[in-house]
Amino acid sequence: MKQPNPEEIIRLLAEFQPKRKLVFEHLYPWQLLIEGLRQKGAAFEAIAAILRQQGLDTNREQIRRFCRHQLDELGKGVPKVRRKARQPEAGQNESTETITHSNEPPPPPDQPPKAPENLQATLEENRKQFLPGLPRRTGPRVANITPRNPNE
Repeated sequence: MKQPNPEEIIRLLAEFQPKRKLVFEHLYPWQLLIEGLRQKGAAFEAIAAILRQQGLDTNREQIRRFCRHQLDELGKGVPKVRRKARQPEAGQNESTETITHSNEPPPPPDQPPKAPENLQATLEENRKQFLPGLPRRTGPRVANITPRNPNE
């Protein structure tokens, strides 16, 4: 059995270059046409149809990826949903107004940040409203069902 020659292996590894196919190699000659059609507002499907008439094997998705990659077009993406700002109800008191932050520098990391005085008062009022109730039971939360009176 023939033993591998280490020098031959090193030479083969140094010479080896994988053949990489360019991603959009078939579309590069048509880049000027594609760019012109996109500037005129042509859809990807329409551009693909024109290139198919010229004998090029392509589809809408290849044209879309080419435009995003080579022509640096941005996709529409998913629109961001903006939430409406909550409006305070008419019956709320003045202590729940929106808190504005001043231009004070942030506190050092070893000290907790100071809350505005009106926020502290609001928190104290809220704590007084929520007194501890019945002790919490363990287990799943199941409705407390009482049997109905059959005479009703």
